[in-house]
Amino acid sequence: MIKGDLPFKPPFVAGHESAGYVEELGKGVTAFKPGDTVVISLMANCGKCRYCLTGRSHMCNGVWPLETEARMHNKKGRIYHNL
Repeated sequence: MIKGDLPFKPPFVAGHESAGYVEELGKGVTAFKPGDTVVISLMANCGKCRYCLTGRSHMCNGVWPLETEARMHNKKGRIYHNL
């Protein structure tokens, strides 16, 4: 990406954060409505390691089973975010 070459075809999220609009809601979701603006972080943190406990959750060394899988999808399929 630094050279302008994209490793995947769009859409993809190039970073640890993303923003967008709510299109649909799952059953039981009441905190949002279609059209709401949202910001998400794709970085998980354990809340228990020394980094999380000292306010540096961006350095969390927890291991997450989904780190190598896409967690974001749209109606067309998978959205790549692990670049």
